[in-house]
Amino acid sequence: MTADWSPLWLGLRVALMVSVLALVVAPWPAWWLARRNWPAVTLLARFLASVPAVIIAALAVPAFTWPVAVAAGLVRAVPYALAACRTAFQSLNPGYVKAARMTGASDLRIFWTLALPLDGPAALRAAADVFAETMLEVAVALWIGGRLSAPPAGAILLTALAGNALALWLRRETGTPVERQGGR
Repeated sequence: MTADWSPLWLGLRVALMVSVLALVVAPWPAWWLARRNWPAVTLLARFLASVPAVIIAALAVPAFTWPVAVAAGLVRAVPYALAACRTAFQSLNPGYVKAARMTGASDLRIFWTLALPLDGPAALRAAADVFAETMLEVAVALWIGGRLSAPPAGAILLTALAGNALALWLRRETGTPVERQGGR
């Protein structure tokens, strides 16, 4: 008897799509929000980042397809990536931004030429974390639905662990924003 590997491919497709979309969508609003203090936005982002949306969607939607899983994954991934990028952008040396403003640079130009190159690794770390979390959520959603056997479950777990290892490696290689500002 052979194992059904479709859950692994579903998890990979969903996790990659959610990670890429979160990486594309989150940095610009994070840059914009990093320079403002709105406690309600922070509270909403933390709440959405804690909701296991893929699992809820699997339980609520009868036809659990990959577009449904991607949409549900984005509910959790975008606020998480937004918070991670926002924290990194807030740690950017204000003198750099002030100097860029003095030369007449717009917000968009400062974002593309200064903030993103300096704090882009935070977005990559967030994408790796989002990938790992989404893989695990898809596995749990499929397990609850009774569509996950042992071999694909093990492969999904190993893939999620690889995503976590990548995030940890990126964290070690790039350092935290506080370390970069103070010592390097």
